[in-house]
This record gives sequence, C-alpha cells and structure tokens, in this order.
Amino acid sequence: MFWIIFIGIFVIAMGIGHGIRSREVGKKAAARDFLSGIISLAVIIIVLIGLHLLGTPLRLNVGMIIFLIGMAFVWTYFIILLRRKKEAASVLIDIGRSTQHKLLLVAGGLFLLIGIIDLVDLFEPGSKTRINDAFSCLLLFSCGVLMIYQGRGHYEIREGGLYLESFIKWQQIKSYEWEGKDNLTLTLRLRRRFPLYRSRSLHIPALHKEAVKKLLEQYLQTDKDIS
Repeated sequence: MFWIIFIGIFVIAMGIGHGIRSREVGKKAAARDFLSGIISLAVIIIVLIGLHLLGTPLRLNVGMIIFLIGMAFVWTYFIILLRRKKEAASVLIDIGRSTQHKLLLVAGGLFLLIGIIDLVDLFEPGSKTRINDAFSCLLLFSCGVLMIYQGRGHYEIREGGLYLESFIKWQQIKSYEWEGKDNLTLTLRLRRRFPLYRSRSLHIPALHKEAVKKLLEQYLQTDKDIS
C-alpha cells in the first residue's frame, strides 16, 4: 500500500510539475527535468517488481533494508545540505522563490499527511503491526521534512556558489546558457558522475538578469552563451 501511494504521489507531482515548469522555464528545460524524473520512476518500479518476486520472509527483510537505506540517505542529505548552506558564505543576490518551492511544500505536506494516516492505522485495534510498516511511516516523515525545508528556501547566489533546492559550488558548474522566453531561463551544465540531473534550469527575473550575468562571468571560467 505504501509503495502504491508513493508512486501515485510521484506520478501526480511529475505531471503537475511538468506543466508548471514548462510555463516557468520553457518547454525545452522542463522536458529535460521530466525525462530525468521518468528514469527515476522507472528505477523505482523495477526495484518494486524485484521485491514483489521475492518470497515473503525475504521480501520483508529486503524491504526493511531499503527503508533503512532510504532514511539514512534522506537524513545524510539533509545534514549535508545544512552544512553546505553555512559554507556558502554571504548572499550576493536573493532571486526569490519559484513555483518549484511551492510544489515542494505541497508534496512535503502530503508525505507528512500520508505518514500520519499510516501511523494511525498501525494503532488501530486488531491491526497487525509489522516493523516494515513502522519504517515506511518514518521514511514518509523523513521525506516530508526534507521537502518542506527545501520548499521554504529561496534561489540565492552566494559567494560559494548557487543555493537552489540544493547547493551547487562554482567548481561544479561546467557551463551555462540563457534560453527560454526572453532568455530569462538560466540553465547550468553540471559536473556530475551520474548521468541524471546533470543540468539545472531556473527562471531569473528580468530585474536580476544583468547582475546575475556579471556574477557568473566573475566566478566562472566556462563555455557560455552570453545572450
């Protein structure tokens, strides 16, 4: 039940997010994000199918390990995010909040709500409490807390790099270009080992564009589109 709910939220969020992102950063940039999301979803489904094919005792044990790894990843990422925000130094330009921040708040709230519903079910009279059910609630709460934290943030350019939903150091940026309507979408090409999410696109309000361009030229020595 947990995984059905999880995938349902993921699919709905992807559809809504793609529509909103298309209007905000343009169809080209939104399509790249959507493709990465589809690949991530495919990986999750493959893992779930593999779990389903296992025998019950083994499935429960492997499921518990996956929940534990998931929680460890979420909280490790959260701690790293907090630490890097402190290391990013002072804010040079506060670009503000995007619709993606609002979506993260909504998604985080939904994860917390589903976690609470599952938690209530665990204590229903006559219900059989399994440790995997408890871990699923903890994973939902963990994801919800992380999403709400990210959703309360702003896009910022700092001395140490760019603070988006995560922190990107200047050294991680391979190149950048301006695209989309009125060339107000900034797309960053990132140096990453994994093939997914090697680019990030964000809408830059017109009043901040010139200041952002100057900072990019100041801090980066990359191949770039000056438009």
